[in-house]
Amino acid sequence: MHEAPAEVSETQAEGKIKATYDDIKQTLRLPYVPDLMRSLAVYPNYFQLAWLALKPNAQTVFFERHSDILRRTAANLTSRFPHPQLPGTSLAPALSTLWYAAPKELLSAAALRSATNGQQPQLRALGPEDKRQVPPGVPPEAVAPQQATETLSEEQRSLLEDMKAAGNGHLSPEYALLASAPDSLAPGGKALKALTQDLEYRRLQRVISATIEQAITALPYRMDISTHVLRHAGLSEGEIDAVQGVLQRYDRAGRQTLLNLSILSGSNGTSPFPPPEM
Repeated sequence: MHEAPAEVSETQAEGKIKATYDDIKQTLRLPYVPDLMRSLAVYPNYFQLAWLALKPNAQTVFFERHSDILRRTAANLTSRFPHPQLPGTSLAPALSTLWYAAPKELLSAAALRSATNGQQPQLRALGPEDKRQVPPGVPPEAVAPQQATETLSEEQRSLLEDMKAAGNGHLSPEYALLASAPDSLAPGGKALKALTQDLEYRRLQRVISATIEQAITALPYRMDISTHVLRHAGLSEGEIDAVQGVLQRYDRAGRQTLLNLSILSGSNGTSPFPPPEM
């Protein structure tokens, strides 16, 4: 059985990691620290360098707009699939927050993976509007997802184990969200199963990948975190390999999460929390 990826939870974070967590939430406009960042925080030397490199891009209008583009692309790609009717409305605020967060986490993983592999943005001549900083701060409507409930029936637990197996032992955000509201597990899981078993599912992911590539090659600012830089910063070869493994996992899993959340949200692709000045 695969073990869940190691992470530094928000309650465990102290000192520089806690300060960086607070900065990440304000910059990305999220009420929680994304899974990717909590996993990278296991390697604090890399984590600090990575966020210093990513933040100048992540706080721009460019990054926000390309997150919007990813969201609209996913909505268009999944428009022919049925959207589940989730019981009640208790999941709606957290689902909207995940739908807002997913493209940002995916772009972050792809940009960090590319930069760690030594690739750099092409530094095209972007206008000042693209480089403008989005005002930081968490939207008041954004709600952090709740932890999975312990009061699951045997059938629901079995379904949850199938979801974990699909994620190599890791419960991805959209499945964890469904698990926090047991009545939503069956209809939500059925809808996601129909999507992931579709013969075109891999093609949909490739379209998402192409959209991401267009974004990260045009990022406004350089990200100097190549393996050469990381070695000089004191990271061992084992740590570099481990970091690259984390980035590869989230880069791949993030494409699926984005498509899955598109199905669950039933959105037309618009941003749930557009910044006030965009």
